[in-house]
Amino acid sequence: MTLNLCTNASHAMGDRPGVLEVALESVRLEQALTTTDGILPQGAYQLLRVRDTGRGIEEGLLRKIFLPFFTTKDVGEGTGLGLSIVHGIVLDMGGGIQVASVVGEGTTFSVYFPVQAPEASEPAQAPGPLVKGTGRILVVDDEEAIGSMLQEVLAHLGYEALALTSPQEALERLRRDPRAFDLVLTDKTMPQLTGLELAAELARLRPDLPVILMTGISTAEEEAAAREAGVALLMQKPIGIPALAQALEQTFRGAGEKRGVS
Repeated sequence: MTLNLCTNASHAMGDRPGVLEVALESVRLEQALTTTDGILPQGAYQLLRVRDTGRGIEEGLLRKIFLPFFTTKDVGEGTGLGLSIVHGIVLDMGGGIQVASVVGEGTTFSVYFPVQAPEASEPAQAPGPLVKGTGRILVVDDEEAIGSMLQEVLAHLGYEALALTSPQEALERLRRDPRAFDLVLTDKTMPQLTGLELAAELARLRPDLPVILMTGISTAEEEAAAREAGVALLMQKPIGIPALAQALEQTFRGAGEKRGVS
């Protein structure tokens, strides 16, 4: 996680001379603290600060930086998933993040980790933990970097995951062993086969295999086409890690109910 923050800071500074500071200290919040996702209750925390003297982040972009696939880097320089992974890990631990940035001067990420669980009367104020699960998930995305990062996110959520860039290869793997995976998470727009075409093929091969389709645009026509192709769930990008975790849990639960498994 710290590596992701430092890598992001390094990219922000580029080739220019700059300073990257990493500090960890014990702090005690005497009053509730507002973070990017809610409010942290008072109590003891470990505070990780990562500060850079890079180009900074415009105020209008600050609310978007933790969304998966969002990036201000040039094409090929980043996936837009590094900060979303940090965000998911921190939320999972019951912590919070503050971001302070000045364009042209730099950015500071302040990450708070609770030293102990909040008292029984306080959990509603703190961000809830991520929903985790188990199962084997096949990720299909023609962009290798995105597939790899999704694989890392899924591993953090407790799943076994394999990422492939070729939908045709994914289909061939499942033809050889239809029970190799418990769920398929696929992008919609890909060469060889689109996500919808892949889902339709998988529905014929194994009707009980749930498929989640990720798409940049969701219309009524697309939703109808997804249902016809056998897609269990259509998710519109950008997808937050908590939303993805919840979607996986619900999809697995729904698949289990269809099979009569409680």
